[in-house]
Amino acid sequence: MTRDTAAQVLDYVRRTFPFASNIEAEDALFSSGLLDSLELAQLELWIERTYLVGLNYGDLHINATDSVRAVARMIDRKTHGQEESHTTTQTEG
Repeated sequence: MTRDTAAQVLDYVRRTFPFASNIEAEDALFSSGLLDSLELAQLELWIERTYLVGLNYGDLHINATDSVRAVARMIDRKTHGQEESHTTTQTEG
């Protein structure tokens, strides 16, 4: 994740949601109740317009993107064409 992305997301969240003006990059956004589904939709729209990426259903969800830093990692994956993959490495015995 680039620090620039995290800084941009943090700045957006702090400016857009006044009750989140003092959050830090690792603070919980959704599970803490700081942001709700309406703010989530607003954040999604901002990400799509700012970073010119299409988000799929579930790209922003509590478990994967509950902090600014996690949102920034998701944006970086999208903008660099690296969708999250969970592959396992098999060893030959």
